[in-house]
Amino acid sequence: ARQAVTAEARAFLDRRDGASLDGAVDVRPAAAAAARGRILLPAELLSVRTTLAIARRTKRALAHDPSRWPHLADIAARIDPCPAVHDAIGAALDDAGEVLDSASPELRRIRRQLKVVHDRISRQLQALVKGPARDVLQDALVTQRNGRWVVPVKADFRSRVPGVVHDTSDSGATLFVEPMGVVEHGNAHRELVVAAEREIERVLRALSEAVGGEADALRETVDALAQLDVALAAAELGRAQRAVSPELVDAAAPFLSAEAARHPLLDPAAVVPIGVRIGTDFRLMVITGPNTGGKTVALKTIGLLALMAQSGLQLPCADGARLAPFDAVFADIGDEQSIEQSLSTFSGHMTNIVRILAAAVARSIVLLDELGAGTDPTEGAELAEAILE
Repeated sequence: ARQAVTAEARAFLDRRDGASLDGAVDVRPAAAAAARGRILLPAELLSVRTTLAIARRTKRALAHDPSRWPHLADIAARIDPCPAVHDAIGAALDDAGEVLDSASPELRRIRRQLKVVHDRISRQLQALVKGPARDVLQDALVTQRNGRWVVPVKADFRSRVPGVVHDTSDSGATLFVEPMGVVEHGNAHRELVVAAEREIERVLRALSEAVGGEADALRETVDALAQLDVALAAAELGRAQRAVSPELVDAAAPFLSAEAARHPLLDPAAVVPIGVRIGTDFRLMVITGPNTGGKTVALKTIGLLALMAQSGLQLPCADGARLAPFDAVFADIGDEQSIEQSLSTFSGHMTNIVRILAAAVARSIVLLDELGAGTDPTEGAELAEAILE
């Protein structure tokens, strides 16, 4: 089933080059939190919207010709793009996560009033800094302190600008004064800001409740997208490695047969392909040869081919690869010396081999590198024979 999904994903990629799920994220934690009553942050709501948009696009693409990729279409059928949630978030938030005026009639009304009050304050302050009082100002500018509009007044001329002092410079030479003429407008502005914050919170709460109400659908959608993402990743890997789909056979005994097989992690331009045939009419193979002759690479290639095939990955080899699945893959490859446990290289290998002998069954594949190494050559050879028997 996994091989069929990968083959379909490869065909889907070939037909729709560049197909991807880039931008989709795991929104299950956010949806679960919203279902428990938490108000989601705008960034979290945008992630939900983006993921739903990708989910809708992907489902539509796979539903266009489901007979061509039935396995992928079955996965995509589990996707629920939740259009009401997607559209509600899009209508309320811009791409930066700011709540739009169109999010609610009340928010639009408050922000219109805010603009009117702001313009009044701005006009009064500009008239002040450009008028006769400019000589008592440290700078001809308008700034804010604690959410109130103020002008920088020289401390010596404090009485020339009646109003509320909201801050003082570090030197004490400048007072930041809200002129009395704009205090009332400032109060109105502050009340409108608070009202806007409350309305924004109400909008975010309503959107979060909508997301929480679709938590189950979002969880299923993300699960389906994850499956499709794995399939497309496997297909991309297969295409990059010029890999082929192996034939999986239901046989009494496990076997692996492949020609021109390449180690999947080595440079394709430099790796030397090998022919692999194990388990068809014999159960044991000893690979011999000089140092740096490729024995270890051959062992690792065999193990990786078996694992890749049974994980649903295509194999970097020639057409015609066949495999009857193994129950397990065991390997004792490399230096197993353990400083922590004070084990020598030989003892490390033996510890691993004992574990393998206890766990391996008839349908296992066991890969042993330099069997019997790390001890007296004669004794090591006899030990190797006993292990193989």
